[in-house]
Amino acid sequence: MANYENGLETKTKILETCKDLFYTKGFTKTTFKDIGQSAGVNQGLIVYYYKTKNVLANTIFQDVMIEMMEQIERDFAKEDTLTRFFISDFLYFRLLYEDACFRDFIEICCSNGILSKDPEDLKEEYRKYHDGIVDFFDDEYIQDTTLREGLLAVFNGMKDTYSLHICRNHERLTVDVAATDYITIYCHLMNIPSKVYGEKMFQAELLANQVQVSVEGFRFLIK
Repeated sequence: MANYENGLETKTKILETCKDLFYTKGFTKTTFKDIGQSAGVNQGLIVYYYKTKNVLANTIFQDVMIEMMEQIERDFAKEDTLTRFFISDFLYFRLLYEDACFRDFIEICCSNGILSKDPEDLKEEYRKYHDGIVDFFDDEYIQDTTLREGLLAVFNGMKDTYSLHICRNHERLTVDVAATDYITIYCHLMNIPSKVYGEKMFQAELLANQVQVSVEGFRFLIK
């Protein structure tokens, strides 16, 4: 039991250290030596627990998304599933626009295929939200099994591709345009009628604009 607790503490220390280093120094410039020295652990333990920097980056990204979705569930509990889903999109794109460190991190991750959608690589809490979204689309809008599988494969890769596009073009596109265009694209992809998503998207944008959002050291905050 003591070994398990020590191992969990070490994993947490490594991850929290990486959140700070990846945010302040940058993912590319941070080395295992930097992580080991800052966390006060042997570099071999970093490899033992996380294997690669890509795994660490993927874990950190999922942690941010989990924190965001959990806070949205708390703060916007009275809203329906689709509206909460849209709120998460507006807040995510605001982070890309308002936080250069977060934007640089996401651009590197998306450029190198780091944010894997393999279910085996998803943390339990992240999979809960991911599967919830998939189930919602399945139940409400997509009945053809073959079509659904193809569309979901496209959907799973779309956020990375679109995020990379925004990271590289944020200076010529406003955040509202970026978010609403993204929502519109996947609503068409998932066959959600415009009369359904239009009103909910407008409501989500209003609610998202009422809060201050930040991701300080890859720790998500709504104020």
